[in-house]
Amino acid sequence: MATSIHTLTPADAIAGNDHGPAGFLDRFFQRFIEARERQARSIVRQHLSALSDARLAELGYSAAEIKEIKAHTYGPVSVWG
Repeated sequence: MATSIHTLTPADAIAGNDHGPAGFLDRFFQRFIEARERQARSIVRQHLSALSDARLAELGYSAAEIKEIKAHTYGPVSVWG
């Protein structure tokens, strides 16, 4: 009698390895990753909006992108925000 055991690791969930229907841990890790990505995007947007137009241009942003970045006013940068 052969027995095989497969354990789901966070790497499996992140890599999207498909082992059938998404279980609780798959959904949990996917939502956790999505939440962290949203938080990271928010922090980056806050930092970018605080930079000068000249600095954004130095970083390679076009005039239209700079206008879009500056169109939104964000509060102070905070990792807890």
